[in-house]
Amino acid sequence: MVLFSKLALAAASIAAVSAAPWEPSVKLSTHRARAVSDNLTIESFHPTTIYETYETGITTPLKKRGDNSGTIEQSAASFVEEKLQLSNGEYNIRSSANTETGGSVWIQQLVNGIPVANAVANVALNTDKDVVAFGANFQGTSGSRRAANIAPPTPNISKEQAITSAEEKLHGKHNDKAPTLEYYVNQDGSLALTYVVEVQTEDGNHWYEAFVDASSAQVVATNDFVAGASYLAVDPRVQDVTKGYKTFTSPADTTASPNGWHKVGSTVSTDTSGNNVISYKGSTTGTTKQSAAGQVFNYRYDTTVGPTSGANVDAARVNTFFLSNKIHDINYRYGFTEKTFNFQNDNFGKGGAGNDRIKISVQDGSGVNNANFATPADGSSGLMRMYIWNRSTPNRDGDLSNDVIAHEQTHGTTNRMTGGGTGRCLQTTESGGLVRALLPEDVPSDEL
Repeated sequence: MVLFSKLALAAASIAAVSAAPWEPSVKLSTHRARAVSDNLTIESFHPTTIYETYETGITTPLKKRGDNSGTIEQSAASFVEEKLQLSNGEYNIRSSANTETGGSVWIQQLVNGIPVANAVANVALNTDKDVVAFGANFQGTSGSRRAANIAPPTPNISKEQAITSAEEKLHGKHNDKAPTLEYYVNQDGSLALTYVVEVQTEDGNHWYEAFVDASSAQVVATNDFVAGASYLAVDPRVQDVTKGYKTFTSPADTTASPNGWHKVGSTVSTDTSGNNVISYKGSTTGTTKQSAAGQVFNYRYDTTVGPTSGANVDAARVNTFFLSNKIHDINYRYGFTEKTFNFQNDNFGKGGAGNDRIKISVQDGSGVNNANFATPADGSSGLMRMYIWNRSTPNRDGDLSNDVIAHEQTHGTTNRMTGGGTGRCLQTTESGGLVRALLPEDVPSDEL
């Protein structure tokens, strides 16, 4: 139910925009699934990254030897060689940037003299050329077992065959950039020798960098230089649609949503449905389709007409889908994960019961001037019902009020995280009161 106090509004706003604090040393592993056609999904992989920060800075080996007159590249190279136990021929300086506060250097691993596409390092230095931050996912290559997992440095297919394969799989045309050879780290840790081929689609929605196995001609991974999964939505930092729109591109947190927001199992959607949330009107088939290829959702709400007019229904579904997913990812960082009974269809083997993404019924016909959230036990979907508000002309839609969405979804969070995922804990008068925040001046008639 929506009886909102000033304090509750503030809490919802904070919950919707804050990010969990990072520890000085963390490990991140990411991968990205892309649906490149109706029947082909390619999953790109980035090995586990070690990221460290050094509050006061670490002196580089070069500086320890009394030489601090060199470039930031030389300082970073001396640090990386010692840190990762590398020789000069096992890495390459890709790029660097000098700034007023120091500089950054980006480094790529070399194997057999060939760059490894997804094995990189970055070094940030202060003005004294001390290292203040370091990240790397370089792969170990020593030992007979490890060496056996590295493909030979000589390709078995031609560049022309690699181009043909990439064009066929990605439904585009190779541009003028000549293919190059790079190793690519697969999810099993093996290194595949690949041709790097750029392919652009005729509609301009995709500019792929394809990694084509130089032995089998299979496309093992892709990058897309055209940013995808774009949503026109109400900024989470403001209350409602009257405060303005903002376009968000690739907003999914891949730690919380490893496959993004639109993939469930092997299926990638192009509507307002995904692993964490499905937003619909009437029935779960009543979703909003992408407005352009590449998971682009660009629907603007018109406040001068009613909620059901024009593109307003689509705007409602997109905004609730966007914000609910955003809250899912933020809450995940703070501990509302699979193990603590969150809402996901696919739990990726990380605990809890799956098949329980949040269902959001926009402009639900069962009520007006309110909203609610039903939280059954872990393994059953939570249901958010959002109503139209009829106390103004034109009527207003709670689906475009971020504070209402955040409030309702927080009911799901608290009900799941207490009582061991049963949804039974906060049922008494006193415990029910704990999920609301009131100020002394609030009265029962106060409504959003």
